[in-house]
Amino acid sequence: MLVFAHGIVGRADLPIPEALFGAAAAAVLVVSFLALAAGWSEPRLEHFAERPLFRIPLAAEVLAGAIGVAVFALVVYAGLAGTDSQQDNLAPTAVYVGFWVGVPFLSLLIGDWFRLFNPWRALGRATGRLAGRLSHDEATEVFPYPDRLGHWPAAAGILAFVICELCWATGRQPGPLAVLMLTYLFVQLAGQGVYGVEAWSRRGDAFGVWFGLFAMLAPVAGTVALLVIGIGSTGFDGAKEGPLFNGARPELQDFFTSLGATLGTGLELAFLVGLLVAIAMVAALWRLGTEGMPRIGAGGLDRAGLSRRFAPR
Repeated sequence: MLVFAHGIVGRADLPIPEALFGAAAAAVLVVSFLALAAGWSEPRLEHFAERPLFRIPLAAEVLAGAIGVAVFALVVYAGLAGTDSQQDNLAPTAVYVGFWVGVPFLSLLIGDWFRLFNPWRALGRATGRLAGRLSHDEATEVFPYPDRLGHWPAAAGILAFVICELCWATGRQPGPLAVLMLTYLFVQLAGQGVYGVEAWSRRGDAFGVWFGLFAMLAPVAGTVALLVIGIGSTGFDGAKEGPLFNGARPELQDFFTSLGATLGTGLELAFLVGLLVAIAMVAALWRLGTEGMPRIGAGGLDRAGLSRRFAPR
């Protein structure tokens, strides 16, 4: 029997009637928007002046990076050499709970702390220093990061991650998860080698960019595509266990099995379709919202420019 659950946990029933829960959620949403409209009618963070509180010593950066690499190596080792049970292996819990959920919450509180502990950034910087010493401090040529790429590599990385979390059951198993972690590491090192460590970390590293967006909201401290994927995947995460998606899921699954897919693969593809539809719905709502923005006082920006300004930067 195949069991598909969110990450490493199962579904929990609500302790109150669904209608009451839905009404309360809708009321909270309406009240929140009314409060924002009344109390925050003008942008206050768009030109927020940042100033460094203190300079982090190089030794502290090296230590933080070493800790990040050690934790990364431990999780990969657990996935490759540990038990195959998702509940008993460290890797799924560390990735889908500690990393994917815990890091954003902490980033909201204290800022972009993950940048210091980012293991692939630390390995890229160490590799660069080593290459510089071996080449007698001759600068290694890198290409300038193309502006047309923007944060699209990061958006693609987040989309791939949520597919593994929400749609692909194998991606949550310890062994394949460890292989995916190593694959992501190699992709990051390749990007850093082509465009430079800092340029790639700020634009192409999916998790570095994603956690950085949360850090911008920290009291001590996006791009449109990245935010749309994040919001859409979060919405699908909750909706895929609800009656709306469960009503369409059997038909989607039967469609893919009729094309020759196995029962498990058909279910995974049905989840993928639901995820993409949820992302597309958020993208349509985003576009609809930006289309309704007044052009007066927009500084000559077109719709695409207004859409980018509407996202956190």
